[in-house]
Amino acid sequence: MSGLLLVVGSLGILTVLHTVPYLKDAFGISQLIWFIWLGVVLLRISTRQ
Repeated sequence: MSGLLLVVGSLGILTVLHTVPYLKDAFGISQLIWFIWLGVVLLRISTRQ
């Protein structure tokens, strides 16, 4: 989990630098992966209760 958060955060910070245009795409894709992962975790927690 912390590895994914570090990657997403790093890409978010690097999007401020406009020298590498594909960083915004990588940040967007990593955000999608993170939100899907978060949704799966929340659904697993809610079904256990």
